[in-house]
Amino acid sequence: MVVGSAGASGSAFGEGTAEEEQFKERLRRTLSGTDASSRVVRASAAAGDMTMSAQTRGNLLMGASLHAALRFAYRLELSDLEAPLLEMMRTGMTDQAIWWTGGVYEGMKNSGEPILTVPEVITSLPTERPYTFADLERDAPAMIADYLRRPNVAVNDRESLAFGGEVDSPAFIEGMCASGTGSGAFWRPGGSGLTLAAPDAAAGTDNAGDLEGTTAPTPPPPFRARLEAVSFRVLRECGDQWNTADDIYWTGSAGSDQQAGSIWRSNEFSPAKEGQTYPFHGNNVVADLSVGSRLGLSLHCWEADQSNAEWYDALTARLNWLCDEIFSNPGFQIGSNLPGGEVAGWIADITQLFAFMLERFRNNDDLSAARGVVLDRYDLAILAQRRDPMVWHFNGDGHHALTVRYAGDQVPFHPGTLEYVVHDGRKWCAPIPVPWESATPPGLVDYLTVLHAVFLRPSDNALMWSKLQNQVWTEPRRIHNLTAAAAPAMVQHGLKLRVVVIGTDQAPVTVTYDAASGWSQPQRLDGHRADKLAPALEHRLGRVYLTYVADGGTKLRHTELADGTWSSPESWPVDVADPASLEFTGSTLLRAHRGREDSRFHLYARGTNGAWQPRGSLGGWELKAGPTLVNHTGGLWAILRGANGRLYTAQYDGSAWNTPQEVPGNALPIRESAASAPGGKLYVMYHR
Repeated sequence: MVVGSAGASGSAFGEGTAEEEQFKERLRRTLSGTDASSRVVRASAAAGDMTMSAQTRGNLLMGASLHAALRFAYRLELSDLEAPLLEMMRTGMTDQAIWWTGGVYEGMKNSGEPILTVPEVITSLPTERPYTFADLERDAPAMIADYLRRPNVAVNDRESLAFGGEVDSPAFIEGMCASGTGSGAFWRPGGSGLTLAAPDAAAGTDNAGDLEGTTAPTPPPPFRARLEAVSFRVLRECGDQWNTADDIYWTGSAGSDQQAGSIWRSNEFSPAKEGQTYPFHGNNVVADLSVGSRLGLSLHCWEADQSNAEWYDALTARLNWLCDEIFSNPGFQIGSNLPGGEVAGWIADITQLFAFMLERFRNNDDLSAARGVVLDRYDLAILAQRRDPMVWHFNGDGHHALTVRYAGDQVPFHPGTLEYVVHDGRKWCAPIPVPWESATPPGLVDYLTVLHAVFLRPSDNALMWSKLQNQVWTEPRRIHNLTAAAAPAMVQHGLKLRVVVIGTDQAPVTVTYDAASGWSQPQRLDGHRADKLAPALEHRLGRVYLTYVADGGTKLRHTELADGTWSSPESWPVDVADPASLEFTGSTLLRAHRGREDSRFHLYARGTNGAWQPRGSLGGWELKAGPTLVNHTGGLWAILRGANGRLYTAQYDGSAWNTPQEVPGNALPIRESAASAPGGKLYVMYHR
């Protein structure tokens, strides 16, 4: 039951002035999808919204704002979501204009006139029914699915970011042009927040969805994130149709889970001509604030015409709201906790809300393009070590490319956080952290062209597994109820993935996986007793080779699996305190370890008579952990932890090793590393 002062027509809205009628007509054309100048309409048309089911269209927050305006006009109590949306509208609209907005929306609903830019979950609501944060969470999946198929919404690959590649694809840049808006995030591993995916049925019978203890019980400490604008390049002028040069300035709002953040407004660049690059001199701090888990940005490129102080004040108020309410209100943070790329859908809806509100309060300054960006702790960690700045494209009325660099702190993580680096045959990428911790070094292998990792959960040494599928590490799952006393080893043989761990009773335990039936039941290798150090695995021609340390580091024991049976163990005297590593080069099985007394690299080759013969060394080079052998571009590689604790690699040409080379970036393994080289790329994973 409404409580407004309705007139004879049954509406709370009366007749208006010419100004009111102009306002209403423009809003009506936006909602009906007939205003070709509206960025909201252009974005919806480019995405195919006009032909979509009304139930699945995006612009959810815009619809919630319209519903809030209608309920405000009837003096109804606003919900936890509607109240901050109303305050946002008040930064750029009088209460009278908000009443006009509600009146147009109500009139179109009552008349049955199509509302093509708002989802039916909003338009079908009775006025008496509030729209809450709980409703927003419920309706989010349909909204996200809509936005993620739009060409101006991008979910980017962290590996490409770590290699210094372009952030924006040609398709995304072109997709921005229709509406002048764009939004982006990076693929984030499953399990890094709220997950919408069902558990993997092949995870094993015990505790398949158990994630307790995988991530830190307390979050890592906050850090200072700072982004600076370096320069921008004019690729297409806004004023081409009038044959005039542009006067360009930039604005932005930033906020994090720690701080209701900062406002940025650059100096004005006049004239800004096509083909020219303009460096920023002062007023170039895009964001500078404390961050815990994520940073949100709303950035805008403007073509200035006849600005005045009132416009700048109102714009600052709007940006402050975007910062304080959207990026800092706990309800809105549901977007930043989603796995994968779903957060890009949230930032896209927020960007469209900004465009909608701007159209209700336009002056002579023209918004050329706007984009929203979400960077979480893991993205910022990559940027902190990436050597090249980023370029963000703003392709709207004009096309401008903004170059931004990270100038904040190195991002802290708890000890044990898993991290990996990639070599593409030419260079290394910056280290890429993932949001899980391990008690030991991980295991890593390419299984059926998909990279798989195993590690031990710190809280209970449970054996966990994940895979890098479609650019995303899947949510870690426990393998049955297995726990281990040392790091796991893993190898592919035939169509199976095999993992061996040293059990708490020091007996090796093996379990296999295949895509059809999942994980097998664990098998204990009776008659074997190992030290609490990681085993080593290798395979060739259907045979599996297993080596482990025994008798307090004084022996290496070796056994082989053929035709379903493990051989009796052979022993060789050594003096080690670290795991060994196995790798084939051709038909020759190689073994490497670090000496206990000399901390040197020792390499052996197994002869046809079964004896192990020395095969090259690294001279006096000192190691701080056991080496890892892997075949990659150019032959055999050794992955090493140097005396300074940093990650190194050395290459073997068949007769001698080159001098170890440090991996660029801040790669700091605690112990040994795991390595796999699928498709010409070398992946090295470690716990840092």
